[in-house]
Amino acid sequence: MQQVIEVARFFGALNERLDATRNAELREYQWFFDSLTLRLETARVLERELDVKLAHRFNVFDYLKSKSGPQVNEATLSRVIADLLDPSGSHGQGTLFLECLLRGLCLDWASEISLQGARIEVERQTDDNRRLDVSVHIDKDHCLAIENKPYASDRPNQVKDYLDGLRKYKKSLLIYLPASGRPPAEESATLDDLNTLDENHLFKIMPYDRTGVGDWEDDFDRYRVDYSLACWLADCRKSCDVDRLRWFLREAETFCERQFGGNNVTDTETSTIKEFVLSDERSLKTALMLAESLRTTIKEVKKDVCIGALNIILNREKWDKLAADGKWSTGGYWQEDETEFSYIEMRRKRWRKQDVEHVTIRLQADKDQWNNWFIGVYWNQDSADMNEGERDLRRTLSEQLEKLELSGEDDDGFWLCYEFLDKYRNWDPLIPDLFKEWRKGKGRITSHFIRRFVEIAKRAIPIIDGVGRSEPSTSS
Repeated sequence: MQQVIEVARFFGALNERLDATRNAELREYQWFFDSLTLRLETARVLERELDVKLAHRFNVFDYLKSKSGPQVNEATLSRVIADLLDPSGSHGQGTLFLECLLRGLCLDWASEISLQGARIEVERQTDDNRRLDVSVHIDKDHCLAIENKPYASDRPNQVKDYLDGLRKYKKSLLIYLPASGRPPAEESATLDDLNTLDENHLFKIMPYDRTGVGDWEDDFDRYRVDYSLACWLADCRKSCDVDRLRWFLREAETFCERQFGGNNVTDTETSTIKEFVLSDERSLKTALMLAESLRTTIKEVKKDVCIGALNIILNREKWDKLAADGKWSTGGYWQEDETEFSYIEMRRKRWRKQDVEHVTIRLQADKDQWNNWFIGVYWNQDSADMNEGERDLRRTLSEQLEKLELSGEDDDGFWLCYEFLDKYRNWDPLIPDLFKEWRKGKGRITSHFIRRFVEIAKRAIPIIDGVGRSEPSTSS
């Protein structure tokens, strides 16, 4: 009995100590945020005053964005990269920027070659009629290629075909350049495809921004580099003595950080936070504790916010006016990891009786967390499972949907037509705004997605109704 009492006393005292520790940590967090908030408010007032003379928030790349949304055209970004890598480019720095990239990627054979005669091609047509975004033909034996993927998804066998085409060189490197550190889609190149590469023919995943480095848990880590496009631009800036170029390179670096890393913190705010964290031991200790705890929860928080925003879009009341009967089947799927898509979709219940039950109007993100959204008409059936009647129906529907003037079918045969959403296409930088909309149940971002979804649906529904059979089919 005495032992039981001692055990109970031990755990009682332990709980008291744990509660005291937790309360102390919470007080430290509260003090940390209260103190930092005051400093940041002061820094922002100062920055607004300095903007009159220094224009901290100005960025030339903002003028290159599409009128319909916050995206810079992918081809424009490829041209910027290609021009900087070109030894004969108008920047006048010769091979300096190309050297910075090869050095940052730690290529063993970079020191063996001369870069003077390097030749740059943009959108080079390959032997299998694909177009490689940037090709750096260093000499007859060496080639560096870049597949630029800030927005678009992969085509079937795309990366595999590029790698096969580069084997004609003695030594080559294909840089896969996504917004974050995501790997190629499985239909573009499997892990087994990459593992067949030898030491002379390399593949590396290099994201646009530093935040995409080292933040993935999969089997592609051996192909990721601890380097980013923003890192390369920073290295170019530090190596260059020309003020005009240094200014442009800093603009490009900032654009990568804000557009693809979701980093909207200004230099003044960053400096203020760093100064506060290093002001004393208490601040540094609390900051490290916060960083450790946030690292394990930020993905779940981001997922909750994005799912909350999608549920606003999925509200079927927004779609009741699309048809007289208002009978819809709606649903969605939220990805659990980076190998899956997140999407919401809708179909009319009568389509099942018209043999078009496989058709849905779908809004979907790429296999890159909650980014790269696109919308269109989707045929949710593998071609191998179709009978002849279904193939004919699908072919007819695809032809009729050309009236929507969207992009045509994708190579894997599921999308009958689609378009990428330029405006609010990437959600990473929009998480705080989406959080507000989730709490309010509405907002400009979700309203834009609902509006575009309804616009596509209104135009597609009559076409699908017209192609579908009026009576149930007797085919198997």
